[in-house]
Amino acid sequence: ALYRGYTDATFSTKSPQPPWQGTLGPTLRSEVGDMVEIMFVNKLSKNYATMHSMGLAYSKYDEGSDYPNNTAPGQQVNLPSAEAVPPGIAPGDCVVYKWFVDDNAGPPAGQPAAAHSYHSYVALQQDTNAGLIGAQIVYAPGQMAPTMANYREFPLLYMIYNEMDSFLSGQNAAALQSKNPSYSGPWYGSGSGSGSGSGAAPSGSGSGAPSSGAPSGGAKPNTNTNTNTNNAHSRRSPQAAAGAQSYGGGEGGSYGAINTDTLYSGNYSVWHPQLVNLAGANQFMGAPSFYSMNGYIFANNPTYEMCLNDKVIWYTMAYGSMSHVFHMHGNGFYYNGVGMPSISECSLPPVVPPNIGLAILNLSSGRCWLTVRSSSFAGINDGEMKTLYMNATGAGKWQVICHVHMHQTMGMVNNYQVHFAGQCPLPALGS
Repeated sequence: ALYRGYTDATFSTKSPQPPWQGTLGPTLRSEVGDMVEIMFVNKLSKNYATMHSMGLAYSKYDEGSDYPNNTAPGQQVNLPSAEAVPPGIAPGDCVVYKWFVDDNAGPPAGQPAAAHSYHSYVALQQDTNAGLIGAQIVYAPGQMAPTMANYREFPLLYMIYNEMDSFLSGQNAAALQSKNPSYSGPWYGSGSGSGSGSGAAPSGSGSGAPSSGAPSGGAKPNTNTNTNTNNAHSRRSPQAAAGAQSYGGGEGGSYGAINTDTLYSGNYSVWHPQLVNLAGANQFMGAPSFYSMNGYIFANNPTYEMCLNDKVIWYTMAYGSMSHVFHMHGNGFYYNGVGMPSISECSLPPVVPPNIGLAILNLSSGRCWLTVRSSSFAGINDGEMKTLYMNATGAGKWQVICHVHMHQTMGMVNNYQVHFAGQCPLPALGS
C-alpha cells in the first residue's frame, strides 16, 4: 500500500517519481504562507487510509487521524457532517485535505528548506508498516524554484518494515499460500491468515457500516455484525497493538474473534476503520522484517546521483520503533549550520585497486591525492525529520547507511555516487 500522485482528475496517469524514491509517496512541496490542498482517493480494495501531516498546520476537519473528535472533557462534540473529513477514508472514497504552511513549518533563518513528512493514521503501526509514508518539503518564501534548480534533493526514509504488522499481512499470507500450495510456513495455520486473507470487510461489503462521511459520533446501524461469515468481526483477528501475541493470551497465531458488541456504538465510524486495518495484521506469523532506506535493502537501490561540487540536500526521516543514525562515506554535511566533515580532495578519477572497498583511504594515484575521513553522523528518532546540507566534494561511489550495527548488518545500506568532473551524465544545476 503506497501513496502515489496523479496528474489528472481521473486518477489514471501517475506523476513521475524518481526510482530511488522507492516506497515513499510523492514529495509534497510548498513555501511558507502557502495553503496545501490534496485530493485524496483511497484505491485500496479493503483497507481504510488517511493523510496526516507531520509539520504543517491543519484544522480539526483536516487532521487525518482516526480517534473520537472530542473537544471538551466528558462531552461528545460532533463535527458537522458537511464539513468533517471522516476519520478513516473507506475504499473508493475521495476527500480533500487542506493544510496551512505557517512560519513554524519553515526552515531556520538562512536555510532554504526544511523536511517534514506525512502518513496514514487509522491504525498507525499497521498503516505505516503497509507503506503509507511520504515526504514534505517546506521552503522559505520565494525559495522553492531556486532551491530545486540549484540543489540535488533526496528525501530519505529509515524504516524497518515489519511485514507481520502490515494490514496486508493476511492478504500476503494467502497470496503466498496460493502460489506455493505445497509449502507450509510457520505463519500459515492455527487460524492465522485464514479465509481470503483480507482480515476484514470494508464499508459496503456486508458489514452494515455507515457512509464514511458520517461524523465520528455517528450511531452504529442495527446490524448483527457477528453473523456474516464474510464479515471482519467474525474472523479470527488480532487484538489491537498485540504485536505477535494472540488475542486473549492463546497460542501464537490463534486469535479469538473480536466481540464488537462490547464496543461503544456511538463511535462506530472511528473504531470500525481501525478494526478493519487491525484485523488484517498479525496473520503472517514469521514474516520478514526489512531494514530499509526508501524501501531498499542491501544497497539494491537505484543510486542517488550527483556531480562533483554539486550542492545537495538530504531530507532524512525515520518511522517505526527504533532510532537510527544517518552516516555517509566520502562526504560530509551540515546540520543546523554545524559541520559534520568528511574531507575528500580529488578532481580526477584515481587509480584504485578494484577491491579497495569503502574503507578509509589515503592513497596516491599518480593523478591526484585522495584523502577520505568519514566522521559524519546524525541521529534520527522515529517521527523525526532532519535536513542535512552537503557539498559533493568527494567523487566516487559511496555508502549511505544506518550506523546502528545491527541495522547495517540487516540491510540498511544504500549507495550514492558523485560523478567525476567531466563525466557527469546529469544536467548541470542552475541550467
